[in-house]
Amino acid sequence: MRKKQEKSNDLKNLIIVLAIIVIISFASGVFIKRTLTPKIEKEYSNGFTFTKVGKFWYTSIKNPVINQEYSVDFRYSPSQVKNITVIGNPKNFFEIMKINELNAAYITFNFRNNVTSAYSLAAADLSKQLKVVNGVTLMAACTENITDACNTRPIVTCENQEDKALVIFLKDSEKPKISMVKNCLTLEGRNDDLVRVYTKLLFIWYGIL
Repeated sequence: MRKKQEKSNDLKNLIIVLAIIVIISFASGVFIKRTLTPKIEKEYSNGFTFTKVGKFWYTSIKNPVINQEYSVDFRYSPSQVKNITVIGNPKNFFEIMKINELNAAYITFNFRNNVTSAYSLAAADLSKQLKVVNGVTLMAACTENITDACNTRPIVTCENQEDKALVIFLKDSEKPKISMVKNCLTLEGRNDDLVRVYTKLLFIWYGIL
């Protein structure tokens, strides 16, 4: 009788141990699954949804001319650029284009300044997005003919194009800022700040900010 009771107790203990193992395994599996599932970063601004994939933020932008949506990537989210100073109304850029029936503008910068890869990145990104979303062509220019790169480019400043062509001027500055004065749109910044500046400009143009 005693042996039967011991066997019964052993069986109960075995069942309890197995149950504990199953519970621990299940809990561990859930924990591992939750740990391995990457957190999806999202941000919302003025009706736009931004999703972070890798180092970029993606959202959908509609081309107002052909009514087609594009998935567009940005290096910064709206919250990361919202505090950049804006003078004037950058949306006047497109108003001037519409009034004067233009489909192109100059993008210019001064090689005397601290020209870095941020300038090339700004020019390339602005050119791509303006062309794809708005059908606008940006033409590269220099403010002075002081390098070989400027020998074949037009010399364009806000002053010599006043009331003529539209100009986007990339200006080296420690203080990031966007300003629209007459037909000249100036983007001021240095290195990553310049990238943040032109990103905010795009957000303003698209109605995100």
